Amino acid sequence: MLPKRLLAKEIDNLAYVFVFFGALIVLPQVYQVYNTESAGDLNFYTYAGWSVGDIFWLIFALEKKIYPLLAGSVVKFLLNLSILYAIFTLGGV
Repeated sequence: MLPKRLLAKEIDNLAYVFVFFGALIVLPQVYQVYNTESAGDLNFYTYAGWSVGDIFWLIFALEKKIYPLLAGSVVKFLLNLSILYAIFTLGGV
């Protein structure tokens, strides 16, 4: 069994990886929406909900001074906002 301090550090590192990949998984959708100039099949409430969640993580990361989480949350929030913008400008709402 790993010591608590080492285990906590490993969990932190794993969380940073997931924050990074969480932001990356939105990129294909952003690319597809702007490449096809179509957002009619996207659900506004899904991306609005994810954006609200991102705001929570931004506040949490700022409060706890967890800068990798802050960076990942900002990137994901901006990507989700770009999808919301596309839904409004390209159709879908």
